Amino acid sequence: MENNAKQIGQTVATLVQFIGTATACVLLIGWAWSLAAGSVLGFVLLLLLGMLFVVPLLIWGLPAVSLLVGLLVQVVAALISGRRSRV
Repeated sequence: MENNAKQIGQTVATLVQFIGTATACVLLIGWAWSLAAGSVLGFVLLLLLGMLFVVPLLIWGLPAVSLLVGLLVQVVAALISGRRSRV
């Protein structure tokens, strides 16, 4: 059961990273498009400017958050399996 809880934690951590990255990209594209007002050059420049601020947050912050969520889910799964094995 320990291996099962570890796999669940890794899966949840991977999903959190994927969903977080996709959400950040969609929000950044929407922000750049809304401020560009139809200008393709303005959109590209705003997108690049936004990426300067968003990418470091994704690189350093999101793995830590996904690790914590994965560990939390792993602990909950281990507690549930431990309780089931006692019953």
